[in-house]
Amino acid sequence: DHKARIDRGTLIVSPHTTLHNQEIEINLNDKSSLPPGLTCESVNADDIKFTRDANTMYLDSSALEGDPKFVIRHWREGDRMSPFGMKGSRLVSDIFSDAKMSLYDKQLTWLLTRNDVILWVMGMRASRHFPVTSTTRKAIRLTIDSTFKQQ
Repeated sequence: DHKARIDRGTLIVSPHTTLHNQEIEINLNDKSSLPPGLTCESVNADDIKFTRDANTMYLDSSALEGDPKFVIRHWREGDRMSPFGMKGSRLVSDIFSDAKMSLYDKQLTWLLTRNDVILWVMGMRASRHFPVTSTTRKAIRLTIDSTFKQQ
């Protein structure tokens, strides 16, 4: 029920899990569809105080237009995202490597997607899709806490 591996010269023993294949479809308008530890609320853009807290992400409310499918899932080989503040895209695996994450931690990290486009490497990095700008009136604040990270 455990696995052992050497990562960057350190022996890591961790529970054997298949959670990295799990997907959770959520509805940002229905709080009951959200997993424990994830909160979502609508806020006036004027009331937002931006911080460097990677556990909070803001989206322009236009992200809800149409009939979007929001899914929380784990990283897959080849996943790319367009990080906020950067041109182009990056491999999610490169973001993990920059953070010196172990394979086990990579497999446990959740991604928020909208119609298969990665919006957030949860707890790490937000994408530039649906940013809050000077023309934004309503925004969506997503926050994760420690109970979410332990799932």
